Amino acid sequence: MLQKITIAILFTGLFACKTPVPNLTGAWESPEWGSLYLKQSGNLITGTYTHDQGQLSGTFQNGEIRFRWWEKVAVGQGYESASTSERGDGYFRVATDQKSLSGEWKYDGSTSWKGKWTATRK
Repeated sequence: MLQKITIAILFTGLFACKTPVPNLTGAWESPEWGSLYLKQSGNLITGTYTHDQGQLSGTFQNGEIRFRWWEKVAVGQGYESASTSERGDGYFRVATDQKSLSGEWKYDGSTSWKGKWTATRK
């Protein structure tokens, strides 16, 4: 009996479905923060957006991008370079057709979301 259960578990594991990683690289437009350009390498996502020389970096998992954003520093400077009032966290849910993103953002250290953040593929 135990052998049959083990085989069933192994067989099921071979066919377990993972959320496929979509190709999100490219130009997007956000009504809240302007033009957004995302670059993807596997599950890693980096990007820039026009509002206050914004940058973001995060990962794609289970249909969402979880990221950190920062602003008002030179492109290439990291999250820690920005003041705490110019950086924070966010997420995007990727639409099933991969043509839009919808999510929220908050400031560094905040426990509540401050506003929505959406974008559509150009």
